[in-house]
Amino acid sequence: MSSSKLLGGTDTDSGSSRCSQSSDVDLVLEEVKEESHGKPLSTWMIMALTCPNFGLQAAWLLLMSSGTPHLHSLGISDAVTALVWLTGPLFGAFVQPVLGRLSDRSRHPWGLRKPFILCGASCVAACLLALACTEDLTGDHVGVGTRPKMAYGMMKKAERSHLLTQGLAVLWVCVMTFAIQAFQMGVRALVVDACPPAQQVRASAWSTRWNGLGSVCLALVGYADARWTLFGVEGSARIKTLAALVAVSIAATVSLMCYVVPDKPRDQGPVEEEKREEEDDDEEDEEQTLWQTCRSVWSLQLSRQSWESLPPISLQVCKIQLVAWMAWFPITYYSSTYIYQTFVISDRVHLGTRDDGAFELGQSDYRLIEVARLCGSFSVLSFASVSFLTSLCLPAVTGHMAARRRRPNRAWHDVGGMPLSRLLVHAQRLLAFCMFLTLFAWTVPVATAIVSVAGVSWAVSMWVPFALINAEIADMRNPSSALYVPGEQAGWILGMHNMAISLPQLASALVCSVLFKVFESFRVLDGVAWAFRLSGVAMLVSSRYSGKLESMGV
Repeated sequence: MSSSKLLGGTDTDSGSSRCSQSSDVDLVLEEVKEESHGKPLSTWMIMALTCPNFGLQAAWLLLMSSGTPHLHSLGISDAVTALVWLTGPLFGAFVQPVLGRLSDRSRHPWGLRKPFILCGASCVAACLLALACTEDLTGDHVGVGTRPKMAYGMMKKAERSHLLTQGLAVLWVCVMTFAIQAFQMGVRALVVDACPPAQQVRASAWSTRWNGLGSVCLALVGYADARWTLFGVEGSARIKTLAALVAVSIAATVSLMCYVVPDKPRDQGPVEEEKREEEDDDEEDEEQTLWQTCRSVWSLQLSRQSWESLPPISLQVCKIQLVAWMAWFPITYYSSTYIYQTFVISDRVHLGTRDDGAFELGQSDYRLIEVARLCGSFSVLSFASVSFLTSLCLPAVTGHMAARRRRPNRAWHDVGGMPLSRLLVHAQRLLAFCMFLTLFAWTVPVATAIVSVAGVSWAVSMWVPFALINAEIADMRNPSSALYVPGEQAGWILGMHNMAISLPQLASALVCSVLFKVFESFRVLDGVAWAFRLSGVAMLVSSRYSGKLESMGV
């Protein structure tokens, strides 16, 4: 109905006009609501959005599984190698929050997240290839019997070349662990940006599935290589081949995501006056932005204020992760070692008694070392496979979440009627139960079964916390929500969450080192099993924090 008819109509017409106006207002409100929540994405779009997690997970697992043997093959000591691997949790705790804040404030024409994703992914792929080919880059193939000319005093050319190879290898690892933070932050934040609140749980489930698939692929290759020696006798052939494949997977998945998924620059679209004022302030203080952001993370007082400013669900999830990752660190890093130690202390690895004179009682038969390593590789494959299957099956019932969100009496953050918080509690208690079962695991099959069942808890722990945080961040962008906050917060909040994951890994690594040293002095052969039992205690404590989420309505 036109405006002229509305102004010149009769009383009967005015009644119908009011109805028409009311319906028009409802339509406008519905459009505003749909715009604020975001347009729902198809399944294929969500898969394309989250597929970079495959390459990211594959790169990280390759670095963790093959990085240490490769560094040792270059003559780098255990002490230096341990310090190099500390860069991962250090950068995760103190660099990713800074990158997240910078991403929220980005004005790049490519968007908020894509510059960080592209730069991080390119550096990860390039450093991974460079690490695998370090000896080829430096020409460090000097034979033992050669006598090259002297240079720089008493240092031989071969020695200089070898030191250069070691230095470059350490450099590639450090740059790669730094770049992974930008890559990971960008991928996680883009999921929050692109998906409406009702699809955050589903998108997080697909992220977990891609992570699980990457783990299965790397674990399968590792097991096949341990069993059939796929890559020949050359020491660097394995890491070179896998590095090339992982680099290709990163390039393919990131290219697909960037082509399919839009990432609008910060200053596009409607911007509130308050947001414009914030942008003007940012322009005035542009030179101080990086320093102020670093101080907000690295300063103890300002970091505490940042923690307290987190939204309630995100803050509670971070508390959960601070305790939970004290438990997850030894489980994820020492599972294969646990199977190896179980194999060593079983009867099959002893050659006889002390009277035989060949070996002392309890010393392993070195002819069975490869068998023990094969068992360790199989346990890693079992853990990854169970985790992947869980990520496929468990979130499969989340297809009705969008419909449930439209019902005021039903929560969107539940699975088949069970709140996600309760699901997390059950998963953590299951893991604690498995860790306590190591007291009775005297054979490799039982130990492998325990590690495999832990994969169920791992899948839930990789899905539920991120789903809850992502959904809360998405709700913060809705002007009608009580949590509404103007401006971008996704990168910052996800960075603080990553700090809550990384800091306990540093503490757990220190505790494990001291624990293993004590057990070694007392000649305890199953030190990792005792670390697992302590992890069970930590996970029970974490489950108490998880239980508080349900009282918050999650």
